Amino acid sequence: MFNTHFSNSTIRNCTIAFGALFLGLKIDRKDANGNVLAEIDIPLAYSARDRWVSRLSGDPDLQRSTSMTLPRMAFELIDLRYDSERKLNSMNRFSNVVAGNPSQLYAAYSPVPYNLIFELYTAAKTIEDSLQMLEQILPYFTPAYNISVNTMPQLGIVQDTPVVLNGIAHNDNYEADWKEERLIVNTLTFTLKTNLFGPVTDPAVIKKVTVNNYTNLIGIPSLNDKYYVEVNPLTANKTDNYTLVESWTQIFSDV
Repeated sequence: MFNTHFSNSTIRNCTIAFGALFLGLKIDRKDANGNVLAEIDIPLAYSARDRWVSRLSGDPDLQRSTSMTLPRMAFELIDLRYDSERKLNSMNRFSNVVAGNPSQLYAAYSPVPYNLIFELYTAAKTIEDSLQMLEQILPYFTPAYNISVNTMPQLGIVQDTPVVLNGIAHNDNYEADWKEERLIVNTLTFTLKTNLFGPVTDPAVIKKVTVNNYTNLIGIPSLNDKYYVEVNPLTANKTDNYTLVESWTQIFSDV
């Protein structure tokens, strides 16, 4: 089972889709009268929180000519958890016609539901900047927001994927050593509910089916039913026009 290599890039696509939610955020710099003096784009990076904060605030040699560049954001995938509540029948199959070859199909069994746990970090040096970032994010999560993710390109499956906001942690080093610059970091935890598919196969298309039914009851004649169905014409593909030709044959025999 584990000797078959495959990669559907589902986790990668979900990570990209999650990060794309927070691209394009901006904050305003205003004067005392409320007039906008400047509009600042907020950079977004994929990074672990501790390493990211260390790079923002660290300068052991005092060589930097400017202070840390704030505000900015970062995010990371921190955990994957199985979700038994969304489990489907394992024997269900998803299929799609192979591009350029309508007589062939791609197919895969039911996916396994997993929750991807992400953390989004916002960093600022003023309360105003920190609140502006939060107020551009929080109204969209009530507590979930749906995004479309191309989870299985081979099968043409694009799923509406809920992203749930679980909670927010606030950290402010305002009371730290006076030599340290103020750093306000908000950590927002999200759950993205996706499905992970197994390997994709290319089974042949079934165009003829024969079913034999046997009923064996003591003292009663055995009734044998034969059911036969085929596609007409046999050269038809999934996207072509076709009909199903059916026939029943009943055979009685003594016990």
